Amino acid sequence: MASSTERVPGLNCPVTADTVDKSREMHVAVIPEHSRMRFNHKYRHDLLPKDTDRPSPEAHLPSLKKILLTYNVHEKYGFHKPHRHLDELGENRIFLGTTLTEPLLCRWTRAQHIDDVDLNEIHAHLLVFYKGKLIPYEYHKGLHTGNMPKECLDELLQYFEKHSLCFEFALQALLPEFTGRLMSEIDLGNQTLMLEAKYLNCLKPGNTTGWIVSPQGCTVGETHGTTPDGKHVTVNKGAPLPDDLSGICKLLIEQDLVHSHCLTA
Repeated sequence: MASSTERVPGLNCPVTADTVDKSREMHVAVIPEHSRMRFNHKYRHDLLPKDTDRPSPEAHLPSLKKILLTYNVHEKYGFHKPHRHLDELGENRIFLGTTLTEPLLCRWTRAQHIDDVDLNEIHAHLLVFYKGKLIPYEYHKGLHTGNMPKECLDELLQYFEKHSLCFEFALQALLPEFTGRLMSEIDLGNQTLMLEAKYLNCLKPGNTTGWIVSPQGCTVGETHGTTPDGKHVTVNKGAPLPDDLSGICKLLIEQDLVHSHCLTA
């Protein structure tokens, strides 16, 4: 039976060092996405599947949508298709996103050491269901304003447990600055860049990774940038990346992955 969810670190109470450890462990095991997942070992962030094609759990979206609508939290929360980005996250490190507006609106996510992060000034962005609890595995800078009733969290947990949806869905704390925009994520190896799909050049919006809930239904909010034939792309795999966003954008432009006008957005 799913546990009570009165306290979910990073969602309705502060992130702690113990939370970070569980998040890190949750972020770094390799399970093929097409496999049926069975978890007989301790928390590992590497239990998250890699981003390749796998059976879609979308048939559950109408029921999950109904739960969010019932508690009127659909404008603050959505659902995500969890996947890992790193084979190794490193001890005392978290995958932390930041919203930037220059040179373009985007979410830049990198592995950062907790000594360089104020844990009181971040929130859980993506949370997976594991062993009767919601465990954050990706964070975002800033505090989230979306209060979710305990009853809503409990109902979600019960649904995930009943339908064996561990690691098939993550709860996503929505970022208001991206409302109404179709976003696409570009894999940079040890970091990611989420930007508006309209800036993609030789990439296209690929498999859906995020859904937005409304009374009208569930719509696509996030995708992965893939090649026209649907292949996953990792930019500069194993090579150093620029340490600033403008440099990364210029690299993507040079490789014809995004349009040059993204720098003048």
